[in-house]
Amino acid sequence: MGNSCSNGRVNPSSETKLRLFSDSAGHCNRPNCHRYLFSESRSANYNIGEMAHIIAASVKGPRADDIFTEEDKATYDNLILLCPSCHTEIDKAPGIFPKELIIEWKKNHRTTIIQTIGIPKLETRAGGNIFVKGLLRKNKAIFDSLNPELSYKENPEAEEAIVWKRKMIAQIIPNNQRILMFLDQNFHLLNDREMLVTEIFRQHLDDLIERHLGENLGIASRFPIEMNHILEE
Repeated sequence: MGNSCSNGRVNPSSETKLRLFSDSAGHCNRPNCHRYLFSESRSANYNIGEMAHIIAASVKGPRADDIFTEEDKATYDNLILLCPSCHTEIDKAPGIFPKELIIEWKKNHRTTIIQTIGIPKLETRAGGNIFVKGLLRKNKAIFDSLNPELSYKENPEAEEAIVWKRKMIAQIIPNNQRILMFLDQNFHLLNDREMLVTEIFRQHLDDLIERHLGENLGIASRFPIEMNHILEE
């Protein structure tokens, strides 16, 4: 899922990778770029997102700071999701792109995404239930008509398989990202069990992204059925 910065070694956890993609909604974090980082081509499926260091992994890299430990350099706070062009530019000209500016990009990007795609902060569970169920209903309609367990499963080259892959990337994964962003934004509405279900759903989304846009490991956690009842009274 995404490429690591070439200026030194970085080993962010799977949770860190997922958080970067989720908070970014799959777009470059640089203002006035916001390039969508997932292919929507019918012939190929891939992502071009790069996890760029704010403080370089290498002591001689851009914006290096020898106070940072190796562990610090691989944390969420020290990484930003960019397209290849923006990643290259900030590392070629660190004087023009200091760490304070890049941190501000990242902070403002998440706020912009939340405002742009309509992630509300609510006071009632009922409103939250309506929001989540609306997106789950859209995903279910796609799943029921195109999921790979249907009759075409013996033919991976079938037209249905191609459409399923495209809709997974263009609709199901983005809808799930919106759901997760909503639950993170409205964490105060969740009970203890729902907080756990949210984390299980987070891992499910991580696996979906890895399967369809990453290394295609073939192992994926299943959608937690309890999500269908989250925020119910």
